[in-house]
Amino acid sequence: VPQEITKTVLRAVNNANRCLRTGVLTVRDAGCGHTGIFQIRSAIASGQISGPRLLIPGYPIAMTGGHGWDFAFEVDGPDAVRRAVRDMLRWGADCIKFMVTGGAGTQYEETDQVQMTPEELKAGAEEAKKKSKRTFAHCTNPQGALVCVEAGVDSIDHGTLLDKAALDVMKRSNSFYVPTLYVYSGIATRGKEVGLDEWMIKKAEGIIDSHKKAFQTAYKTGVNIATGTDLGSEKMERFGKIGDDLISEIELMVRYGMTPMDAIKAATYTSSRNLGIENSVGTIEKGKLADLVILDDDPLLDISNLRRVSQVMKEGKIVYKA
Repeated sequence: VPQEITKTVLRAVNNANRCLRTGVLTVRDAGCGHTGIFQIRSAIASGQISGPRLLIPGYPIAMTGGHGWDFAFEVDGPDAVRRAVRDMLRWGADCIKFMVTGGAGTQYEETDQVQMTPEELKAGAEEAKKKSKRTFAHCTNPQGALVCVEAGVDSIDHGTLLDKAALDVMKRSNSFYVPTLYVYSGIATRGKEVGLDEWMIKKAEGIIDSHKKAFQTAYKTGVNIATGTDLGSEKMERFGKIGDDLISEIELMVRYGMTPMDAIKAATYTSSRNLGIENSVGTIEKGKLADLVILDDDPLLDISNLRRVSQVMKEGKIVYKA
């Protein structure tokens, strides 16, 4: 087994444990970059290791040389995208991720670029829906968001440059928006401190103001806002430990104007709807899995109280006790 894969799997096991200690009980992976994540999912499901339930897309699907090309499935043209989705589903993917636009994490591209064609995205989304799988997209700009909505992609992640017109379309189509505020804020404010590349820091610095505005406009518009961090990579973990990073994301949502209750709902109920598992988790109701996080203090009074976890239950069993 290559040393790098072994190292990544060990990190994944450690991060799975961290998730439970912070009350994160369901995780949608955003693209691991190798197939070891499938074994991690199976090991958690069978009880061999402790961790949150995992929903995984396998490799993200990108154009050749597109965003995240170094850990994605690179394809070109509708037929190739269709085949790639079929391959991911054959491997056992729970969902499918598309790299639709440029981003801050890949050099020699910009966030205002659209990289996948409408025809490619439509073909990929159609294949996922044949097997009732949810789809999501790395998507930073309004043009890309409109392509996603037209193709039937369920969730738009990042949306750093989204404007009112695109958000109105997302609202009408009942799309979901996962803003991942903390990752861009962290790169811009702490990137130099933790040794990130200068080109990445400059990109993030150039979009954090528009990102804040996009989030605030989405909230006012009534778009479905779910919570995610995009901080699973080793490079990004330098300024946000897994589990803790989700609380940082929620805190930033509140700082940007979301009420504490709405921020908590974004991380629970709305996120469960985004993943298509709202009949099992996301709210405390009879007949659902008993996922519970018990806190020492009220997060509605101070959202940072989400960090004061005293006990965590997954499906009715205590998995962490302070």
